[in-house]
Amino acid sequence: MKFLEAKESFLPNYTKKYTFINDKHWTVEFVYVDRPPEHIICISCMYGCPVWCGFCKSGTKFFGNLSFEDMRWILNYIAEDKKLFTTDQKIVFSFMWSWESLINYENVVQCINKITDTFPTASISLATSWVQIKNLPLLASKIANYPKIQLSFHSPFDEERKKLIPNTADLNVILDILSDYHSKHNAKITLNYIVLDGINDTVKHVKWIKRILEKYPFSFKINEYHDVGTWYAQSKHRDRFIAQLHKEGIFPKVYDTGWVDIWAACGQLSSEKMGDVLA
Repeated sequence: MKFLEAKESFLPNYTKKYTFINDKHWTVEFVYVDRPPEHIICISCMYGCPVWCGFCKSGTKFFGNLSFEDMRWILNYIAEDKKLFTTDQKIVFSFMWSWESLINYENVVQCINKITDTFPTASISLATSWVQIKNLPLLASKIANYPKIQLSFHSPFDEERKKLIPNTADLNVILDILSDYHSKHNAKITLNYIVLDGINDTVKHVKWIKRILEKYPFSFKINEYHDVGTWYAQSKHRDRFIAQLHKEGIFPKVYDTGWVDIWAACGQLSSEKMGDVLA
């Protein structure tokens, strides 16, 4: 594994996107964000993603999993570059870039344990589209620092959600497993939602989201949707959708990332570099 290049952004926080390349010429991107009082490291655990969500750039190709040694080497490189071994700021390690952590859970387990040993006060988050539901209990059985879980939710209706996220499990199964994980490990669960134009932005969606949140002790977050060159678009009625949530007593965190200028925002990460540094 070698460093290939980096790009920087200051919109709205200082952000640095790193591209690395392995001996097979597969490239992968990690992202560092300086968002006081936190350093955030966005971790990729795959070269691309095999889930093929149409609204996400990471799913346009897939070469394979990163090994634990791949991730360990890259995280050490970034930690040294950003002087994280001596920082007083909180550090957040987020497995939510490229991508499906529960497919590559064996290597992710080793990486979580290494992070915990090296940065014992760090916070860890793990995002999943939930195409391998059996692997969260397996992951939890092998770690001591239980990560927060962020589910790619995007619709309260199974048929619609499965069109957005191929091969995902039924929502009732997913939510029950997440609820069990929460109760056993006291770990925060967040349902992530991008509001897509003409797809999941109606009052009916709000009503069913309310039913789910009344049943399960989860947080709800709306992420900004970033154009990745497909026919999907952020809803023209997103503000109205959020206002309707407020009327129902739901006050989601609205998370607009920025960093679009270097293609480092949510859903945009997909390295197209095929450098000859290892030729």
